[in-house]
Amino acid sequence: MTSTRAPLDNKTGSTRTLTDWTLQDYIAVSVDIGFVPKSVEKHIHELRDTRNLVHPNKQVTSNIIADESLYRISREVAETVIDALTR
Repeated sequence: MTSTRAPLDNKTGSTRTLTDWTLQDYIAVSVDIGFVPKSVEKHIHELRDTRNLVHPNKQVTSNIIADESLYRISREVAETVIDALTR
């Protein structure tokens, strides 16, 4: 909650409650406090973007097809993050 990257409430200036955080907020704070290595931060954001392809409109407008290759890359990133979190 004291991370410099924790999201702030615009009205009060205090840190938002955890239930109001976005996935992007969780990623930023996890990297900031060392739960996730900085070296994989960009990959985590790419994984987040890939996750968003479950929305049909997002898939059409981004012109990205979620195929076997994308699945393998996403799985590798997810496993790397899980390994970092369990250390």
